[in-house]
Amino acid sequence: MTVREAGTLISTRPRQSGVALLQVLLLGAIISLLAIRFTETARDQISIAGQFEDRVLAQFAAHSAFREIIFFQLSDSVEAGPSVDGDSAESLIRKNDKGFNGAPIKWRQGVSVEIQDLNGLLPQIWPQHPLWERLLIRKSIPEDEVARYLGIWQDLQDNDIQSWMLGDVEPSSLPAGQTYPNGLAQSDKLVSWVFADQPPLVESILEVSDVHGTYNTNPLNYSDALLNALFDPGVAQEIMSLRSDPSRSSVALKMLLPSGLKEDYIFEHSSGRFKLDVTVELNSFRWREKRIVHLRAGSQPPFRMILNN
Repeated sequence: MTVREAGTLISTRPRQSGVALLQVLLLGAIISLLAIRFTETARDQISIAGQFEDRVLAQFAAHSAFREIIFFQLSDSVEAGPSVDGDSAESLIRKNDKGFNGAPIKWRQGVSVEIQDLNGLLPQIWPQHPLWERLLIRKSIPEDEVARYLGIWQDLQDNDIQSWMLGDVEPSSLPAGQTYPNGLAQSDKLVSWVFADQPPLVESILEVSDVHGTYNTNPLNYSDALLNALFDPGVAQEIMSLRSDPSRSSVALKMLLPSGLKEDYIFEHSSGRFKLDVTVELNSFRWREKRIVHLRAGSQPPFRMILNN
C-alpha cells in the first residue's frame, strides 16, 4: 500500500511541474502583453500631449502675428529694437510694408501672413459698381446676361419689391427656391444664388470679391487675380510693378488705367479695413486663422476684429 502510494507520488510529480511551468509562461506572456499595451498607451498619451502643445504654440504664434500687424498699422512710427523670436523689429516692419494685395508674406519661421485691404476686392453689396460689369463682360458673358445677373443681385439686397426691370415686380423666389432677403448680403451665399447656373464663375467671383469690400477701390491693392480679370496682361503687370516703387505717383497709376474708368471710385489710399490670413506650421501641425480688421484710431480699443474663419 505504501509502495503504491510512493510510486504514485513519484509518477505525478513531473506532470505537476509541467503544469506549473505552463502557468508561469502563460502568466509571463500576459504580463508582457500588459506591459506592451501600457507602453503603447503611454506613447499615445505623449503624442496627444505633444499635439495639444503644438496647437497651443501655433495659436499663440498666430495671435502674436495678428497683434504685431495691427500694431504696425496703428503706429505713426516704429523704432527698431531687440530681436523678437529671431526676427528684428526692423525686419518685421519691412515685411509689413510689402503691400495689401493678399500676396503671401513669410512673417517669421513657420508663420506666413496674407494682408488684403478690402478696397482691393470688389464689393459684393454693391453689384451696381461699374467694375462688376467690366469684370463679367471680360469673362465673355453677353451684355444682356450681365444686366440680368446684376439686376437680380441688386434686387436681392434692396428693401423693396420692385424688379430691376422697369414696371415689373420681384418674383417670390429664385429659380432654385431661395426667397429674396431684401437686405444687404451678410455672407457669400448671394453670389452662389445669383450665378447658380455657372459654378466656375462663382469660384472666380469669390476669389476677387468680398462681402465687406468697399465702394472706393485702390488698384495698387487689387489682388493679382483681380488685376488680371479687369485689365489686359500688360496693364496688370505694370500696376503690379508700381506696388514696389516707392517713388511712384498717382499720375503714373492714372495713366495706366483705361479711360472708361471714372476716378470717383478709384483712389490710391488704404481703407483701414483689411483681411488678415495667418498660417502657422509647427512640426506636423498646421493652424490657420482668418480675421477682418477695422482700424479705429480714436476708439478704445483702436481696432475691431471680426471672426472670419
